[in-house]
Amino acid sequence: MARSLRHERLMSASHSHVAATARDDRNEQSIAMRLMQHPGTYADWEVGHSRLMQQVCQPTRLRAQIVKMRATTLRLIHRRAVFQYLRERRVTGAQRHRYIEFFYGPRDYATSLIVEHGHYVRSWVSASCSRFIGTFVLRDPAFDAPLAEYEQWYGEYFRMFCDRQLGTTHHAGAPCETELLPLLKERCEEARERRKAQPAEIAKHAERAKRQEEWRAASWEASKARMADEDAEPLYEAMAAAFDFADPELWKSNSFAALRPRLVLHVRAVVAGLESDLAYQRSRSPNPFSMGASKEWRKAAAERRKATTLKAIGKIEAKLARAREILDQLIRAEGRRMESIVETSNNWLPDRVTGSRPNGN
Repeated sequence: MARSLRHERLMSASHSHVAATARDDRNEQSIAMRLMQHPGTYADWEVGHSRLMQQVCQPTRLRAQIVKMRATTLRLIHRRAVFQYLRERRVTGAQRHRYIEFFYGPRDYATSLIVEHGHYVRSWVSASCSRFIGTFVLRDPAFDAPLAEYEQWYGEYFRMFCDRQLGTTHHAGAPCETELLPLLKERCEEARERRKAQPAEIAKHAERAKRQEEWRAASWEASKARMADEDAEPLYEAMAAAFDFADPELWKSNSFAALRPRLVLHVRAVVAGLESDLAYQRSRSPNPFSMGASKEWRKAAAERRKATTLKAIGKIEAKLARAREILDQLIRAEGRRMESIVETSNNWLPDRVTGSRPNGN
């Protein structure tokens, strides 16, 4: 049976993706970099993203969790579209005031704009993390071309709708997502049916569907195998339990002697990774910040983060202690093996040099 997703794993993958995106040289770097340069904003995103990942992990079956991840990614695409329209259309002046009023009503313009920008940054980063998890961790084909196509259609209709509203609407209205979705669905279905009706597309569609089904099945099996491997006991711990690494006789075998350098390199990499995870957990801000949250909510969030951090630190410290112990055994075993070789060489080398025989004969 496939292993279900864990909240800690999703958050770890998200943190790694944000850090990697901030180091990238593409346009997305500026948003991720801006988020990481402001601890308060980063903590605010972390709280919201953690809540989203907890909702994804609520189902007990992996297939249901993947469906939840898809739905979460679509909602994030919808949420960031409001401020993204301002960026793409470069709306200014009175039109920008009317646009913000359309979504926020008769509230303070400056405050509403700041709040919407915060929603855009957090939604963009969370959507990027969700797409990364779906594509490279879950290997779900739905996060590739289908999601990109949906995002393109949704963006087009959202821009068309807002252009029309800015030209005719002078008062606040309801959110436009409910009106856009039926139009989007109808347009996508029409385009798909037109392509399927073309003779040249029928064979292509069947072949493409076959390839996608094969890819989906292979990706599903690969995802299950990968998660089962991550949840199982590490290979170096299993070997340490089966063999006594401290026994010098073990390493006299040519097979084990050839394996030791590669095993040392692997365990050192594991120790370095665990030390990095431990440093991250210890450096996390103990006081999450959320714009508009009450003092009681922030206090409860801080207590939850403290408990989660302490639990994570305890697990990492236990794994790190065991990995260091095994690494020490491997290094000491090599030292003892080299001492044994030198001692053996010292015993027979003088006899070879002087030409004398053992026992003085």
